[in-house]
Amino acid sequence: MLNLFAVETSLLPSDWNIFSFLIFIVDLLTFGIGAAATVGFVISGYTYLTARDNPSQVAKAKTRMFEIVVGIVIWAVFFGVINWLVPGGKLNSLDATQNIPTVQESASL
Repeated sequence: MLNLFAVETSLLPSDWNIFSFLIFIVDLLTFGIGAAATVGFVISGYTYLTARDNPSQVAKAKTRMFEIVVGIVIWAVFFGVINWLVPGGKLNSLDATQNIPTVQESASL
């Protein structure tokens, strides 16, 4: 059996399969997008609060907040698609390797 992740590294254990790797990447991106959205919202809120009577700054802050919300919605849709594609689902199991058939098991089906 060909194992693409057979090399021992400090980042990827050798017992992971492609679905475990995909779930790891999705978790990493979810954290990064959440952190970036939070920082962006704080910066936009500060811009909005310090705009005073400058309508262009208010519009800029509102536009940035809207774009952040749209980005989060797009990520939520992508996350749903990934959850649908990964066997067992990202949201349905705590263990990424649970109930995933191996190549040999699939061949015998």
